[in-house]
Amino acid sequence: MTVLMRSDWSVFSDTMMMRARAPPHVPGVTATHRAPFRRVFAHLFLLLVAFALGRVSKRVSIVYLPDSWLPTTLGDPRVYDLASVTEAAPGPGEGGEFRFEDARGAYERREFPLDDDGDRRGGGGGGASNANAMGTTTLVGGRRRKRSLFVNLVFTRAGHLRSGDIHVCAQLNVVVAGRARLTTIPDARAGEEVVRELAAGDRAVIPPHVPHLYEFVEDTLMTEAWLDDDKTQCKFKAWLYEPLRKRIPKKTLERVVEDAGGGGRARSGRG
Repeated sequence: MTVLMRSDWSVFSDTMMMRARAPPHVPGVTATHRAPFRRVFAHLFLLLVAFALGRVSKRVSIVYLPDSWLPTTLGDPRVYDLASVTEAAPGPGEGGEFRFEDARGAYERREFPLDDDGDRRGGGGGGASNANAMGTTTLVGGRRRKRSLFVNLVFTRAGHLRSGDIHVCAQLNVVVAGRARLTTIPDARAGEEVVRELAAGDRAVIPPHVPHLYEFVEDTLMTEAWLDDDKTQCKFKAWLYEPLRKRIPKKTLERVVEDAGGGGRARSGRG
């Protein structure tokens, strides 16, 4: 479909109005009789075109926060003191790739090692792991530090739920395909829920210390990561928020396939 830009629209509008003012070529009928009707027709036609363009266009929504978000100012850090909040079991090791499946779908973490100068590396490397603001940092031979960037890929079948937890860092999700319903509780002490609809192309930035729950309306694929207040990547850490977490049927959390990378066993606390 051709979309009219502002300059094209001006030319199109002027042309229509000029035609409306042009003298008719019908014997016995003057421009004075015909011009008002043609002007009305031109205006109605332009309105119909504008309405059609508005109906078929779709704006990508940005949920929750503008580009200048300051996540450290949002959420209530006292939420972790509530009796309904418990620390989740850690994920499969400090960084590293892993994948698991359950009745809800599949959850996978991908890592991309970097050189010290920030260029992406294609190979791996042994060594212990810990975390820094850029994601995962690996110590090779006790000396060299290799940074890596990560992203989680989350596929969920329609009708299932995920999360029901809280993080100390902002959570970033981008819906690649499908539709989901995001419930957040900005003030856990007040308990008021805010529900937003997400569709393919939408992104959500959930502030730190904010309990949240995803309900998937359709089979949905989305990305997931966590960001510090300076927008660098943050290590995953979660606390379960019982009022939301209990809505997820426990039987759907039972994993049917686990791969923690290198034969390790993935532990609970995600998804």
